[in-house]
Amino acid sequence: MVRTCAEKRRLQKEQQAAEAAAAAAGVLTGSREMIVLSKSDLQALIDSSVQRGIKEEMAALAPSLLQAPSPVARVDSPPEDEEQAPSMSASFSYCYVKVDFGAVPQMQNKQHIKEWEQK
Repeated sequence: MVRTCAEKRRLQKEQQAAEAAAAAAGVLTGSREMIVLSKSDLQALIDSSVQRGIKEEMAALAPSLLQAPSPVARVDSPPEDEEQAPSMSASFSYCYVKVDFGAVPQMQNKQHIKEWEQK
């Protein structure tokens, strides 16, 4: 049987549509199984993965934070480029704190910290 180009295109489109419908239904397609998730289930999966990653990073970071010198230093006055705190009554006091994130060992090689320090 000889098929025209139009018939071949039509058959190819029908096959693609059938594969797409099977994938949307979550059935086996070829040698792979596709799992279909709702938007809320997908968001919950992403959130749990992110939370697990954060917990692992914090657990890895904790021992060195205990041994590292404190990156926080109390400063009596704000940096020159910082605005002074507004005048308040004597019952209020301000404490300026300088945090050196570059002093934390795990953060020293992070590109976004290096960029932030340069600003």
